[in-house]
Amino acid sequence: MNNMVDSKPENHRPVTSLSNLEFVFLALPIVCVVTYVVLESLLFVYRYLYLIFAVTVLKVLWGEYSTELRGGNRRCVNTVSLSGKTVVMTGGTTGTGRAAAYHLACRGARIILGCRNLKRAEAVVQELRKGSGNNNIFHHKLDLLSFKSIREFADKLRRDEEEIDILINNACISDFSSHDNQKIPHFTVDGLTHSFQVNYWGHFLLTNLLLKLMVKSTPSRIINVTSRLHMKPQSMNFDVGSGKMLYPRLTGYPLGKLANVLFTRELALRLEGSGVKVYAVDPGLTFWKGRNFQDWKAKMMLPFLWLIMSSEDAASQTTVFCATEKGLQNGEVYFDCRPSKYVNYLVNDVILREKLWDTSLEVTQLSIRRNGKTTVS
Repeated sequence: MNNMVDSKPENHRPVTSLSNLEFVFLALPIVCVVTYVVLESLLFVYRYLYLIFAVTVLKVLWGEYSTELRGGNRRCVNTVSLSGKTVVMTGGTTGTGRAAAYHLACRGARIILGCRNLKRAEAVVQELRKGSGNNNIFHHKLDLLSFKSIREFADKLRRDEEEIDILINNACISDFSSHDNQKIPHFTVDGLTHSFQVNYWGHFLLTNLLLKLMVKSTPSRIINVTSRLHMKPQSMNFDVGSGKMLYPRLTGYPLGKLANVLFTRELALRLEGSGVKVYAVDPGLTFWKGRNFQDWKAKMMLPFLWLIMSSEDAASQTTVFCATEKGLQNGEVYFDCRPSKYVNYLVNDVILREKLWDTSLEVTQLSIRRNGKTTVS
């Protein structure tokens, strides 16, 4: 008989399910991380994009509300030709500025783009020429972060151009690009905050330097591109500050866009009877390829933002409208090719407008008489 050797079973630990306590210990870190991300995202929405969130909720309840924040659904339907007209534009290489430049070029305008990045500008000019069939599109060096560069750009235009029919102050810089991770503003070579110099100071200086030429070219138009976020600020702090940065409280995208609206109304009043009209444009919330989202919380919101943002082309229609339509209200804000219902009440504060104007003269070192006629140094 064969010897039988009993084989002992291998010593395997029986499979058992996790106890409730073990499950809690494993799940708790995951729940904490997810909760943190959700709360941080909601906090971001509240701080910066609560208007977007609110309109999105309304969009779900009633679709028509979405057009009140986006670029709207109206188009500039007039067929006004701009043949023989000269348009000067800042911020014309990306976003709504680029789209507006294309439509104006299609109407025959001679377009001059003021650009910081000449290499990118050259590529955009070639694309605009090819797309519109209009070869009268040019670019010159302009860095709104430097008053010296702005003066050089204006000097070149005053030397080379006989007239400027339309000036479009479109360039802007976001808070993501103009502040560090601690929300401390960067400052320019002129000792001012990045955001306010690009979004306002620079355009104030450029506009005034070109005013004589624009008065000579009447009827002419100045268009300042603002934002719905100009509704957010409730005041302006003109504290000069100390150290390397002047007016440190004048920073942030919404405040710069409010300054554009105040500037539009004040300049329109000061140029009354000159033949130069001034308008502000709210393009609505726009999704464009050049938008720089550096904050991870902002990147998480991209799919959500895309749903409620309008295209560059749609958002550019009001700019084209204000550049071509007749019978517009001088000094007003336009949205969706019509007067906007959303204008900060501070625009009617005469003292604030004059304070901003006087401060702007000091900052940009302009010399302007107060007898109703504007001259520049």
